[in-house]
This record gives sequence, C-alpha cells and structure tokens, in this order.
Amino acid sequence: MNASRIFLVAAGFLVAFGVSASGKLTTDTIDRWLDAMPAVESWAEKNGIDEQEIAAGEDGIPDFVGAIKELESGRDGLEDIASEHGFDGAIDWAETSNRITRAFLALEMSQQDTDMAAVERQMEQRMAQIENNDQMSDAQKQQMRQQMDALQQSLRVAKKMTEDVPEADQQAVAERRDALKEFYEGQQ
Repeated sequence: MNASRIFLVAAGFLVAFGVSASGKLTTDTIDRWLDAMPAVESWAEKNGIDEQEIAAGEDGIPDFVGAIKELESGRDGLEDIASEHGFDGAIDWAETSNRITRAFLALEMSQQDTDMAAVERQMEQRMAQIENNDQMSDAQKQQMRQQMDALQQSLRVAKKMTEDVPEADQQAVAERRDALKEFYEGQQ
C-alpha cells in the first residue's frame, strides 16, 4: 500500500489533531480503541456526523477533538462509549485515536521507506508529461492538475502527521499492525 493511500485511509475517519493524550500507548489501549470503533461509527452515523465535513485546523488537518468539543447534542453517547471502553471520556478517546492513527501512518511510511522528495519529483515529472501531451484536452489537463494538487496536499499532510511520533507509540502500533490495517482498509 503506498503512502498516499495509507494517508487517505487514515484521514478518511481519524486524522491528526494534536498529540495531547497522556500516558503510554499500549497494545491494551489499541485493543480497547478497536473494540470501541463499531459503536463510535454507529454513534457518528446516528448523529449525522460526516467526517469529510470536519473543519480543518491551521495545518490543514481535520480537527476531530475540536469537533467533539463543539458538539451540542449527542456527545453524551460518545462519552458513554468511550467510558465503556476504558477511556476518560470522548476527548481522551479522540486524542488516543490521533496517536494511534499517526503512529500507524508513521509505521507504514517507514516500512515502505518512503522518500517524500522523490515522490514529489516523480509527481512534478508526471505533471510535465501531462502538460506537454497534445492528445489531452485542456479540461483533461485541468482535471489531472487538480488530482495531482490534491495528492501533493495529502502527502504534505501525511508528512506533517508523522513528524515527532514517539517511537514507543510506533512500537505499540506495530504489535497490532494487522488488526489496525484491517480496520483502516475497511474505512474505504
């Protein structure tokens, strides 16, 4: 799975919103988080929460903690789900979600030995080929530009998401990599 796909999977539901969850990330915490996810997804659907519409923070990353804080109704249900799964409430659950997601993405990117500069160079070369292609209409070229711009933005956000991820978080995620990968791939 390439870095951009991992990012898109991760960003599809839970993305970075500032690491502030305290304590050590453990395999037990990851297991509790995974166990909570079906109930959280049901809660989000019931409350009409579309993760694609969550406002982005200053860094362009959707702010799920902020969104949870702003909920006027329905938050009690998420508080209950989080507590039932051993979290200190919805904010603790959301912060833990962030840590898991960021660590998973960092782990996947490191295992692929992704060279972001090389990826960006390849994308620039591909754009040059598109621009010089006389067989493509201006509309097709514009569509390709938009897709490449979106992919470049996704790669920049993925890079930002994985900066400063603690090694201990990555190690805990590595022990549950298969279960997390299955979860994130199911989010597509």
